[in-house]
Amino acid sequence: MDLAVQRVVASKLKKNNLLLKDPGIAPHIPKTAWFSVEALKKMLKDYAAVFVKPDRGFCGNGIIRINRLKRDQYEICSSFTDEVKTADLNNTCSMVAGLIKPGIPYIIQQGIDVATYKGKAFDVRITMHRLLDKWQLTGWFARVSTNNKAVTNWSKGGKLVPLEKVLAANKLNATEISRELADLAHQISHTFGSYYGMRVLGVDMAVDRKGGVWFIEANTSPIVRKLFKDYGNKQMYNKALNAQAFIEKMYS
Repeated sequence: MDLAVQRVVASKLKKNNLLLKDPGIAPHIPKTAWFSVEALKKMLKDYAAVFVKPDRGFCGNGIIRINRLKRDQYEICSSFTDEVKTADLNNTCSMVAGLIKPGIPYIIQQGIDVATYKGKAFDVRITMHRLLDKWQLTGWFARVSTNNKAVTNWSKGGKLVPLEKVLAANKLNATEISRELADLAHQISHTFGSYYGMRVLGVDMAVDRKGGVWFIEANTSPIVRKLFKDYGNKQMYNKALNAQAFIEKMYS
């Protein structure tokens, strides 16, 4: 997406801090902080899973996931490799610090106990377009991780699956969760639209095992055409592409 009027906001923490100002959105945002070894140790003691990721990363690059297995035993996997390692707390922190590229700011984010599909973690990509002054949800689907990857991104081999299919597999209230996902995506889009003048957003969400909805990331330069073509839903593809074409014609 490359529109003259579309500002690209790369910093994850900057976007989080903006959304945290909205009391309707804030409860859906995982705890997030700048990376340091001390901060990582604290987060690992507070949460069963933690993600470490570049503040300005994209396409799932450079993401590390750490899961607590038992007292002072942790599992580390990353988007770099399919290999999974285990270590105690101090060695885990040393290993994670060694994976981080010098000079690049990283953040730490609370991991969510996400619902799964066929034993694999999934999240939800929602594409939003603002036509004139009204935001529209133009498409959504679940992205299911492969192997032991720390990410679900399509560019990293994540499989695109109909949202209703993964919700049904978890015996969750698909109607209620879909409504909550849509409502939250509209709130987030309105905030970014008002503050940054956005007209296109890719909003990534997670659904936990109890049906709770969480905000993960807002992509201010989302892939639209290739992603929806690969997904294969013709009606959704046409809706998203028509909205994209309208915005490009009106505002480029």
